[in-house]
Amino acid sequence: MAFPKTGSMVRSIPTLKWVIVVATVIVLWSCGDDEAPAGPDPEGGCCEAGGSCEILTPEICVEQGKDYQGDGSICDPNPCPQPAGACCDPAEGCTVETEETCTKTERRFLGVGTSCEPDPCSALCIIGPVAEGVSSDPILPEASFHCACLTEILFLKNADNSYEAALSWTGSGTAGHYGTFAEPFELPTDRDGSPCLAILQFSDNGNHVETEIDLIFWADDDGQPGEVLGMLEGLPLGYIAEWPSLAQRTQEVYELQPIGIRGKFWAGLRAVVDPDKCSLMMLADVSGDPNQGQRRAMTRIAPGLGYPEGWQSLEVLLGQPAALGIGVVVGWCPVE
Repeated sequence: MAFPKTGSMVRSIPTLKWVIVVATVIVLWSCGDDEAPAGPDPEGGCCEAGGSCEILTPEICVEQGKDYQGDGSICDPNPCPQPAGACCDPAEGCTVETEETCTKTERRFLGVGTSCEPDPCSALCIIGPVAEGVSSDPILPEASFHCACLTEILFLKNADNSYEAALSWTGSGTAGHYGTFAEPFELPTDRDGSPCLAILQFSDNGNHVETEIDLIFWADDDGQPGEVLGMLEGLPLGYIAEWPSLAQRTQEVYELQPIGIRGKFWAGLRAVVDPDKCSLMMLADVSGDPNQGQRRAMTRIAPGLGYPEGWQSLEVLLGQPAALGIGVVVGWCPVE
């Protein structure tokens, strides 16, 4: 038997390969916790009274006195109720709508929270803008015979006796002393004078409501009527011609109440009218020379009508300044 040589003997030993697996453990919460930690506070749309929306938590929304729309609600599109108010349409009258819907059709929005009771849209009546053949004859010669101070008189008037529009207030527009019209004048010297006569021109819109007026004279207060210098109340006008014709009334002043004036002053009136109907219309001259710079008549506007409140230029209503059909004959009459 032959034996292999020692040097040539080979033993085959298998190679052992070890794979070491490293386990990574992620700790999500401590062993003592029963639940997972809470996530961020819920949010949603929050509405304020003005109709705007912002995303807030319910707690913050309620703390600010606003209206929470629910978790997850959004602000686009806006879920908040939009505030509404009275909307005036010349043909349809008054409706309660949002400002956006009202002004889309060039109607007049009177403000958030305003209502249609009483109807604010019918408070202003305007006739015009153009009328043909509305004129009157010069009145100074006739007026001079009615003035108590015949030695020297002065006739003041800003309108040119041609009127392009007529307007009046009614209803809520005449509350208290609102709805009054006033025309500015200025004496050319510092002499003390007194109104002898008021020359008043009106028209009627066809209702022919019997009307009285309070004739008022004011001192000037920085470009608007100020202190009342004198007032003649409850003057009846009788029948007034219908637009585009005019009626003219000559009213004694000095014989009834001597009123002292100096420098700048205002003359005007407030109509005592049917609160439900426009009738007596104040004539408005909105164009023409030579008194274009003197078109500064004003009216006292009641609150809640969608216009600036208080004494305002007629430009606010007519779109341009105007002079009224009011003239004054002034004499240098003694006033105690």
